[in-house]
Amino acid sequence: MQTDINQDLIGQLVATFREKEANLNGQKDSVQHQLRRKGLEAFEKMEFPTTRNEEWKYTNIIPATSQAYSNYESKLADADIDINQYLPEGLRTNVLVFVNGHYRKEASQLQYDGAYTIESIIDCQSEALGSVAKLDDQIFTAMNTASFEGGLHISIADHEVASQAIVILYLNDASQGSLILNPRNLITAGKNSEATIIEFCCSINDTNPVLVNALMEVTVDESANLDIYKIQSEERKNTTHISRIVASQQQKSNFSSNNFTFGGALVRNDLDIELQGEHCESYLNGLYLGSENQLIDNHSFVDHASPNCMSDEFYKGIMDDTSRAVFNGKIMVREDAQKTNAFQSNRNILASDTALVNTKPQLEIYADDVRCTHGATIGQINQEAIFYMQARGISKESAKAILMLSFAGEVVDRLKFEDIKPYLQSQIADKRRYEGELILD
Repeated sequence: MQTDINQDLIGQLVATFREKEANLNGQKDSVQHQLRRKGLEAFEKMEFPTTRNEEWKYTNIIPATSQAYSNYESKLADADIDINQYLPEGLRTNVLVFVNGHYRKEASQLQYDGAYTIESIIDCQSEALGSVAKLDDQIFTAMNTASFEGGLHISIADHEVASQAIVILYLNDASQGSLILNPRNLITAGKNSEATIIEFCCSINDTNPVLVNALMEVTVDESANLDIYKIQSEERKNTTHISRIVASQQQKSNFSSNNFTFGGALVRNDLDIELQGEHCESYLNGLYLGSENQLIDNHSFVDHASPNCMSDEFYKGIMDDTSRAVFNGKIMVREDAQKTNAFQSNRNILASDTALVNTKPQLEIYADDVRCTHGATIGQINQEAIFYMQARGISKESAKAILMLSFAGEVVDRLKFEDIKPYLQSQIADKRRYEGELILD
């Protein structure tokens, strides 16, 4: 029965593709549509994963793929969209707004400084489009490739530094029925360039089920510095959020991915990074806070394909109520990648007796002159520390919250972009996530 349900959704998406293709006329030969065709060919040969698949062992995606979805524009006018309620004060001046996958120009606030160009993914002619994220056996990548309509190509020019962060705000409005979205972005950072890109994923209305299947391709050229932040805070009732970032780095480049998951009923984050040139540095920072019956799944793959490179992955989670988390981080060091430094750490706190974490750090090493470490911990709150604070007049619940804030704050402290830190700290300190009253400055 499960296979039939999954095949129904595949058939629905294929039928939608055929219907749209019939109305394209002269656009059938465009670069984008040829890429969609390749995605559809791969998509039709696959099935949605079940818990029998090793990569989805602890994450049951079938309830989300058993729905019938539509892709429709929100009826909200631009005048009805107030970005101030979704973004921190310091990040409202250079914003691109998407509602249900469609760009809303009047709601956006752009301040170009000449260091980069932004174009619709539909107009993108870059050879990098579709070349970084391989279809392989990734059905959600194939699904996005076959179905993408909205998104951006952000290109940072050689030897240029973006003077302020580029913010992308995604808003989901499911007030008119079940909603499916396949946003796709391409980020190309030129030689010796530098930029910060921040994605905010939020909900306007989650009355009906929402399936977001997001894909980002990233190329970081020689000696470029690129930092990407993703803050996912969609509603925890009906939203399934599947995200994949695929990045390739050239020599002497520096790339960081910073992922913060605060919302969503089911969230799956896939991160694939290939260090193709020598002397690359990669930083992977992640924090996830689970409550109620959320499921948050983080999978990462760091491929050291060249020598003299470094990667540092640091993920933390706090799981409360009956929430569940999955972490699967794999580091591969190829035969020629001598003098690799690779570090991976996943630490988790269970804030209730019914929360659950499954963690699996992995190393696959084919070189002999390397320094690699990995580790994972799952534990509960330090009762001695709570007792120590209680002895000084702090309530038990406040002591518990303070320890959690300190635990999560380690991830925030690692971030390069200072302007985002106060916002993230306020999200972590949201007293609705923990029982009791917080004691904050």
